[in-house]
Amino acid sequence: MSANDHSPREERASSQELFHPNHADRGKRPLDPLGASLRSARERQGLPLDVVARTLHIPVKSLRALESDTYADLPAEVYARGFTKLYAEYLGLDANAAVAALRAGFAAHVRRSSA
Repeated sequence: MSANDHSPREERASSQELFHPNHADRGKRPLDPLGASLRSARERQGLPLDVVARTLHIPVKSLRALESDTYADLPAEVYARGFTKLYAEYLGLDANAAVAALRAGFAAHVRRSSA
């Protein structure tokens, strides 16, 4: 890999950075929702969204939807889960926690949409 290649920097999110769709952690500090956590980690590492999209072969539109928690703009949930796992791993985040947050977000979106 050349020095000009964009890859996640050694500055990784700590294992304490978790995702929670309800912004609460049992009385501890509020946690970021999935999208804010992904965007924050990417920005901390200085990674442009278009470079991440090309590197991971994920459409920019889908990455934008993930970073903004816009579930209606995501592809089918199975694809969104794969994108989320790959993106979180690339950023050095807990992929299982990210996918769990996505599932919770999708469930809430479906409940709101069907109400």
